[in-house]
Amino acid sequence: MPLVQVSDVGPIKQLQRRGIQLIGCLAGAKRTIYEADLTAPTLLAIGGEKRGLSGAVREICDRFVTIPSKPDPSSLSLSHAGAIVMAEAMRQRLRGQE
Repeated sequence: MPLVQVSDVGPIKQLQRRGIQLIGCLAGAKRTIYEADLTAPTLLAIGGEKRGLSGAVREICDRFVTIPSKPDPSSLSLSHAGAIVMAEAMRQRLRGQE
């Protein structure tokens, strides 16, 4: 799974024009990762632990998801959040092959 850090949203917009959805991961999002369709071509935007997603990336996200947890942590590390969301994407994709 490629991991890329971008400073300009231009390449992300190009991928969106090619049909790849951009899903931003935010702690306060209304939709959980279990409610989102992660079977389609997807680009995940996961912000840093202290600053989160940049405003420029937030503006172009197609939707936002959150990782449900109890009790609500203030934040997860970027690597943990990425692993959790990618595991859910794999689960959904494997389920679709049955």
